[in-house]
Amino acid sequence: MQLHYKKSTLSKGVQKLKTRAGLALMAISLSISGGSGLALLAVNSANADSVSWNLNGAYTFNFELNGSFYLHDATISGQDNSGNFTISGGYPAGSSTYLDAWKGTGSVSGNTVTIGVNYTAGALGTHMEMTGTIDSTGTISGNWSDNYNGTRNGTWTTVKSSAKQISQILVTPSNPQGWTTNDTQSGGTVNIIPDNSAPGMPHYGALSLVTDSKTSAKAQYMHAADLPLSNVSELSYWTKNNSTSGIADASYQLPVCLGGINLSLPDPCIGFTTFVYEPYENDSVASGTWQNWNVATGRMWSTQTYNQASCSVTDGSGGAPFYTLSELQNSCPHAVVFRFGVNIGTYNPSYNVEADLVDFNGTTYNFEPYVVPTNKNECKNDGWQNLSSSDGKSFKNKGNCVSWVEHDVLNHGMLSNKP
Repeated sequence: MQLHYKKSTLSKGVQKLKTRAGLALMAISLSISGGSGLALLAVNSANADSVSWNLNGAYTFNFELNGSFYLHDATISGQDNSGNFTISGGYPAGSSTYLDAWKGTGSVSGNTVTIGVNYTAGALGTHMEMTGTIDSTGTISGNWSDNYNGTRNGTWTTVKSSAKQISQILVTPSNPQGWTTNDTQSGGTVNIIPDNSAPGMPHYGALSLVTDSKTSAKAQYMHAADLPLSNVSELSYWTKNNSTSGIADASYQLPVCLGGINLSLPDPCIGFTTFVYEPYENDSVASGTWQNWNVATGRMWSTQTYNQASCSVTDGSGGAPFYTLSELQNSCPHAVVFRFGVNIGTYNPSYNVEADLVDFNGTTYNFEPYVVPTNKNECKNDGWQNLSSSDGKSFKNKGNCVSWVEHDVLNHGMLSNKP
């Protein structure tokens, strides 16, 4: 059981901050059960280190063959953090019974999509390969070929639905990207550690949360937010249990002002609570292996009781009643998320867990102990001084950095994800 934020008061002080982009941000100072922190009510999510795409969804593919065009339905699902997915579809688009049906697998890496399918109805025995590029609007277009009656080929593009851009931000010890240890208490430690088994790409490490034998120990890593709960669509993360306890895992924390924020009030946050997603209350927790948790479709408990109009939640003190994101969005239309993150404790003694790829509304935070160069240009202009090889060793000079990229990245694909 994890108990968090059982007592909280908001100070009267409200101050204006500015980001580097010159955006005025409002901040409220929060005093929370033995600790304090600054909760920014807006955040500039710049500094995204890499961008990939979420292809899950329903599409219409337009295939060109010898100047004629053929519309196929297509559904992509199950995309994992390596970019691999499954796909199925058929011709003609919109039909309840396809004359030709197919299914297969594919992958997305950067802006490049590759797909291979086999026909399961109609042109049985036909295998088709597709390659495509995603443009800035999410439209995919490219070339296809198959072995029907020899070899055929043509072009294809998506004409209905599009890929969704997702940003990834690398969080390192030297560049925490707005993350703070926040309400971490005595006996709890937060570090970014090496772990080549971590998910995602790159995958050289992960966030480590550890508590000692005291029930008062607490380890927490949080990030500011300013988003109406009604606008939240994605919440997920990965965890690994390194403890002997069968339920030990980091919880996903979502501090919320259920009645909204009114800066004219002494306590601007109306109806403060934290919604807590516990992995063991949603499924079985494995030991020593990474697991992916979809918080957005899971169940959470509330640390506070609040009743106002349709918005009613009850303090679960670590358990029922549980709430889902969609339920809260429907019943609490004025709710605002002002922070998110991961936590163990209190009442989680001797926990040793890891977390990675924390997703808040489409922005994924990848925790890495160091930054590895992906091309030779990153070694220039003293950039080598802030980079490391894949085993964490610092470079001696620019030439050492360039040589490592040429040998390990370009020739041996060191940055590819684990199979």
